[in-house]
Amino acid sequence: FRSLKGVIVFYLVSSIFILIILNVFSAGIIRIISGSELEVSVMVLKILSFTIPIVILGNLFGQQKLVVNGYEKEYFLTIASSSLFYVLSMVFLIGLQLNNIINFSILVLFVEVFVTLFFLVFCIKFKIVKVLFFKNLGFLTN
Repeated sequence: FRSLKGVIVFYLVSSIFILIILNVFSAGIIRIISGSELEVSVMVLKILSFTIPIVILGNLFGQQKLVVNGYEKEYFLTIASSSLFYVLSMVFLIGLQLNNIINFSILVLFVEVFVTLFFLVFCIKFKIVKVLFFKNLGFLTN
């Protein structure tokens, strides 16, 4: 790949393909691995499958762009703040007696979105990734 755009498109297409496969065959996958007694795991697998493209983008913007370009402080600030957000959210869910595997799976998804968006904001702020790039991909419009 000669450009960031090519890498992102490849990663997104392949991760969305995996996401679709996991969502279509999640019940069968869970039945093969654990039998029929863990039916709730099907929903967990479906929720967590949505983290795949988000984590890939987060890795690309965080480790491959921020850290490589010398912005370790911003990288670790994002990781620390997302960890704090995760722990506080778990305490909140437990306090409201909403602590179940589905809610915790949704929380993981939200935390990964949080991390990826913060990495992206830092990449745009430090001009590692140009906003024009996202307009070309169709993510931003005038």
